[in-house]
Amino acid sequence: MASKQRHQQIKESLRSREAGVLETMVCQSFLSQMRMFMTRQGVEFYAKQDSYGFRRDFLQKQVEYNTLDQKMPAIIDHFVIDGKGLFFFRPTGDIYRISFFPIENYRAYYTPEGDLELVEIIYSFRTREPGLGAMTITKDGKKGRERWIRMRITYDKIEQETSDEKLVFDDSPIAAIASSENRKIIKNSLGFIPAIEVFNNMHSFEMDAQGDFDPYLDQIAALDDMVRNVRKNLSFFGNPTLVSSRPKSDIIEIGDLGNNTRPSIASQAGFYSANRPSTRVSQPYGQMAMDGQIRVPRVIANLEPTDRVSYIVPDAVSGDLNLYVRQYREEILTAMGAIDELSITAGATAFEIKSLFGRAAATAKKKATALYDHGLCRLFEMMVFHEEKLFRKSFGAAIGLQEPVEPVQADFPDEQSFDRAMQKYESEQNRYGAKLDEEIGKAIEAQQIPPGVVGLIPDGDRRVAYRFKGQVFEDSTEDILNQSIVCRNLQELGVDSLQALEYLFPDRTPEERATMLSGYPFRMVSATQQSFGYFLNLIGQLFQTPHPEAPDLPLAADPSLNLIPMLFRSIEFLNKELSYAGRYQPADPNTEPRTLSAADRLRDARDSGLYSGTDRYGLSTSAPVGPDYDLPVPVPGSYLGSDWGSSWLRPGSLPLGSGSLLPTGVLSGSADLSAPTNMGVPFPVPPEQRGRDPRSVSRRNQRR
Repeated sequence: MASKQRHQQIKESLRSREAGVLETMVCQSFLSQMRMFMTRQGVEFYAKQDSYGFRRDFLQKQVEYNTLDQKMPAIIDHFVIDGKGLFFFRPTGDIYRISFFPIENYRAYYTPEGDLELVEIIYSFRTREPGLGAMTITKDGKKGRERWIRMRITYDKIEQETSDEKLVFDDSPIAAIASSENRKIIKNSLGFIPAIEVFNNMHSFEMDAQGDFDPYLDQIAALDDMVRNVRKNLSFFGNPTLVSSRPKSDIIEIGDLGNNTRPSIASQAGFYSANRPSTRVSQPYGQMAMDGQIRVPRVIANLEPTDRVSYIVPDAVSGDLNLYVRQYREEILTAMGAIDELSITAGATAFEIKSLFGRAAATAKKKATALYDHGLCRLFEMMVFHEEKLFRKSFGAAIGLQEPVEPVQADFPDEQSFDRAMQKYESEQNRYGAKLDEEIGKAIEAQQIPPGVVGLIPDGDRRVAYRFKGQVFEDSTEDILNQSIVCRNLQELGVDSLQALEYLFPDRTPEERATMLSGYPFRMVSATQQSFGYFLNLIGQLFQTPHPEAPDLPLAADPSLNLIPMLFRSIEFLNKELSYAGRYQPADPNTEPRTLSAADRLRDARDSGLYSGTDRYGLSTSAPVGPDYDLPVPVPGSYLGSDWGSSWLRPGSLPLGSGSLLPTGVLSGSADLSAPTNMGVPFPVPPEQRGRDPRSVSRRNQRR
């Protein structure tokens, strides 16, 4: 139990970045290396296919609005320490607000197919004290009154709940009744769960992972104890000890309990003690010792031949202990996939030091792939998918196309009629999609988009990738020159210019490299023209040379010596070098998020079972109050200037009396059982009260 508590204390101190908990810096060194190699000089997100240039502007706008560059170091810390996290976005006007939640702030539930089915999020924010306009102090010492919000996100709805007490994921019936007054059900306008759970060091056969420090917490704690003992030894044995055969009274100043004083060797030499009487009243050398240690004279007079006075300087940290601590630290960092900076002193050149850091760079690359490729990039793909869906829907409405309505099985008396309706719907949906694509193509070709159309133009492949804005170790001019020589040599061997430029510009996409090749490659053109002339001269010589087996025919008449394909190939190569362009790729349906069908949306509009009348506690659920982008939600950890979403509960109040939300006669005994701090205590519900709506007061403070 003590070991688990120590492990939790270590992880909490790393999350909160609190000083004084750990003596060793091995964890901070590992996190620093991961942050350095996972962000480098910045991370840029780009669409792999962007024919119109709108996706680049859209992604850059989301990154700048959400200040991801400033948030990324903290996100990396939580991702490395916890082993997983949750990226979540929510539309706010024309912007998507991106949030990252650590493991203690969310719960994710999956379907048997591995898709997200339900996401629960709990976080806190602060508001002013209502009515007073003054600031209060929360438990963490920050101003404002701390409040909590819980969100449950599914494909069809988002349930919001606010409370003055800290909310938990495993709620009880009494907590559900108490919070029912502050519960809002919002339509999920996206039709899918806008969240991605990212995993670090993922397990083989389950949706779970572990942090980088979890397997080595015992070793980290042992190293921390070693370093703490070393610091104690340095503090205790750091100052030398005076050893003498003379009496103590002759070496340092002493005094009786009274005011009687007597001369001593130390006082006569100019040293005195501030808290003891002395025959010397002036300070030696004009000031006291800066380190607070006892001052002794440099020369002690009246020494006898048998007297000995000397200093003992103990070995506070032995060489073996120092070597073992450094070796243990290096073993831990090596096991975690990093490099100990203290061990790179063997690197005599910059290349050797760069090679030593290759281990940390490889480890960070793997984590960057999990965090960016399988996290933020997929989140941006969802945003692009939703923007394209908005474009198609608004474009169809702008030109007057009527989208067919998917039939609902409950509207048909038998299975045969429903199947016929589905077949008719599928044929109409295909015609609608083809007509819409045709009209969109005409509008794009004419560069005239109808007014009222919003979103992004559909552009095939929606995959988003990332790249670093700069490397940790900048390339020198010699490195760039060597890369250009390799690129030129590959081109001379006949390698495609797009492939050859990968050595010179490894961080560029093929489309960007093709755009860079839009100039005039005079060297390639000159070499191609020269080779074309060589082929023509060779053909002329073949026509002038008789065939050895048929002297009346030229050598060019032999079919095996046909040089015409070489001429055409040189022309094709020249044409390709002068007309590089990007390649269009269609959208992959497997990358689309799982969304609600049109029939489910129709059931949502009819309220035919999508929102049941009562929940699992017998409380009646309210109808949706609007789409998610119409209702603001506080930013995690933010401070609100007004009492947003005021709760009927106040800290220290009891929900009893005329304003009680509990059924009459439910509770008996002490009224403290219904205090907000006891919301997890279950209570028996009488049979006559089961299924009855216990809320007896009108809904208050609900935003429309």
